[in-house]
Order: sequence, then structure tokens, then C-alpha cells
Amino acid sequence: MDLKSQAFANAYAAFRQAVTLNGSNFSALAGLSDAAGGAGTLDEERTLLRELADREPANANVRIELSRVLAVVGEVPAALQSASDALRMAPAEPRAAEQLASVLADSGDGERLAALADAMVARFPDRVEARYYRATALYLTGKPQEAAAAARLVVATRPDHARAQSLLGAACVAAGQRECAAAAFAAAIQAGPRDPSAYVNAGTLSLQSGDLSRASEFFASALTLDPSSKPARDGLAQARSPKF
Repeated sequence: MDLKSQAFANAYAAFRQAVTLNGSNFSALAGLSDAAGGAGTLDEERTLLRELADREPANANVRIELSRVLAVVGEVPAALQSASDALRMAPAEPRAAEQLASVLADSGDGERLAALADAMVARFPDRVEARYYRATALYLTGKPQEAAAAARLVVATRPDHARAQSLLGAACVAAGQRECAAAAFAAAIQAGPRDPSAYVNAGTLSLQSGDLSRASEFFASALTLDPSSKPARDGLAQARSPKF
């Protein structure tokens, strides 16, 4: 095991102990998942969280984190159910609503997300995530110009919100506004330089614009961060193809 993996394994053991002592500690639960991702122990964590949820039927926080892990491993229906359970148990907890919104967004369910996001904005008007998910719902329901306008409101107050910058870029692409898209994707990279998807988005836009050299740089950066990224690998191959 290399040093990086060992560090994640040690962190996972420490967070597991913390969760064992207090299964509703949100910071410990989130740290456990982050460490599990690096240590390759997500399956073990999923079992642990399920056992904890069974033992503590009123623990909303563990169900929020269980939903997060289930979504990562591809169990989307179960992730939706766990987040829904958490929101039912703790309707005043914004993180429960945000986790449910995250799963709906990732699964492309714009209609359900739109209803949830409207309720989130009404109940949690000061939470930037509520406004971000409203913009996401507009994009998923085929309203790119409205989505771009809503995303601009988010990044105006939170320029470091990488996902909102990426959403703005995608909405601008859909609306045919390439300069806006390029600026937004650049801002997304600045806000989240360790996120390979930001480089893939920028690379794809450069590829479509015919700037093959710039596209290659973006895709290569994405592969440096995530060597397993198929979109980055395919994009780099296209950018370097003499027939493209």
C-alpha cells in the first residue's frame, strides 16, 4: 500500500471510530466517506452506515451520508430513498434537502428537482445550494437561457462555486453563447482546480471551436487528475487526430 493509500486508510479508521462513538456527527460521517473513497473501502462503509441506520431509526444524518455513498456506487433508487427518509425525519435540515436534490440532479430528473428546488428556496432562502439547484432544474427541463440567468445570480455572490460556474458554462453552450461558456468553464477550473470534469468541459468547448491545441491541454490536465476518465481520454484522442 503506498503512502497516500495508507493515509486514507488511517483516516478511515479514525473516522470510523468517531462514527461508532457518535453516529449522528455530520462532520465525522462526511469525513468517513471522503476517507473511504481514497482508501477503496466504500463497500465496507455502505454496510456500516446501513447497520447504523437500522440501529438508529431517528438518525437523519446517517441517512444523508448513506444516500451520498449509495449515489457514488451507483445505487440511485436506494440513494433517493435514503435522502427522502432523511428529509422526512428532519424537514428543517437543509443538508437533507440538498442531498436529495443532488441525487435528482445527477439522475437527470429535472421535473422532480424543480419542485424540490422551489421548496428549498422558499424554506432556505439564504442557502446558495437552493438557488444552484433551481438553476440546475431549469437547465434539465430545457430552459438554458433561464438556467444561465439563474446560475449568474449564484456566481455573482459565490464566484468560487465551481459547480455553478460549470452549470453556467453548460447553459451558455446550450444557448449558443460560446464566449460566456468559455469564461464560465475557466472560472470553474479556477474555483475547483482538482475537478477533472471542469477541464473536460473546457476541452470539449475548445474542440468544438476548432482550437485543438488548447483542447489537448485541457484533456491532458483532466487525465492527470483522473487517469481513468473516458471523456478526457476520448477527447484527447480526437484533439490529436489528424483527421479531426
